Amino acid sequence: MTPRCRIAFLGLCLCLGLALATSVAAGELSIYYGTSRDLFEPVIQAFAASRPDIKVSSYRAPTEELMATIELEIRAGKPRADVIVITASQLFGLQQQHKALEPYAPKELEKIKKELRDPELLRTPTGVNLSLIQYNTKRITGADIPKKYADLLNPKFNNQIVMTDPRSSSSAHTHIWFLTKYMADAGGEPPYGWSFYKELRKLNVKYVASHGTVRAMVQTGERPLGIQMLNDAMMSIKTGEPASFVLAQEGSPAEISAASLVKGSRNPNEGKAFVDFLLTEKGQDLMVKLGGMVPVRTDTAFKFPDGRTLADVKLVPVDLAYITPAKREEHMQKFHEIMR
Repeated sequence: MTPRCRIAFLGLCLCLGLALATSVAAGELSIYYGTSRDLFEPVIQAFAASRPDIKVSSYRAPTEELMATIELEIRAGKPRADVIVITASQLFGLQQQHKALEPYAPKELEKIKKELRDPELLRTPTGVNLSLIQYNTKRITGADIPKKYADLLNPKFNNQIVMTDPRSSSSAHTHIWFLTKYMADAGGEPPYGWSFYKELRKLNVKYVASHGTVRAMVQTGERPLGIQMLNDAMMSIKTGEPASFVLAQEGSPAEISAASLVKGSRNPNEGKAFVDFLLTEKGQDLMVKLGGMVPVRTDTAFKFPDGRTLADVKLVPVDLAYITPAKREEHMQKFHEIMR
């Protein structure tokens, strides 16, 4: 081999070696989430753009279906997710049943509102979502706009209301807890308790798989009233759909969206990097602007479209200890006994 060929060969080997080293060094990250794809996928893509050294993949399904997938993988001893982003109540139940979560103290933990922090560090709050009433602004106007959940029971709303099915939607359990437990204790039954759902059944209420579908049906006017979540309602306003929302006088159930690391996952460091990103100022700004959530950082500003702040709204924290896996099964059974 001539000296010139030897130099060229060594140069080629060096390039191949660097390429292989880069390939080995590049990390991977698998994210499972349950919120609407158009609300959270842009946040994931923003993280991927900020960390080109990490190959990011994501899997989205309606939350109850997602939980079934996660539990199957855990039982098989082969969890595929590195990070799970769903409601804190679901993560609470997952830990209770399977001890599947890994504690982690994110870099900017001190910036999170104290009342939202998990003392065990198993669930990192990423945003707060609120239950509300969404309505089509062309079909529901003036005095017909409901001011509270009990107003939905008016016979004039026959064939006009849509809500989510607790078999597929995790947040449906937030609605059910608030209306059948919290408000039954505070306001009595009727109109609350399971009596509320029995009255809705008389109005031929429609139930669907996701809050994204609720949003679609409200904005087309097919069902101009929906029991909805803030993130989807905010997306409607952002995209100019003929829809607005009411934060009900009874109160706004506030559920925490959270991220957890999966115990025994293949890419724990990459998972930590993603959780850290969600809590940065940029991450929280994206959770508000793209995800439609209330921020969890103390220094991230937030106002509702009408100019109100959180201090102007009656927030009701969801009782995580109440909405257990067993209680979810009870909700699903009772709901479908009434609705069938």
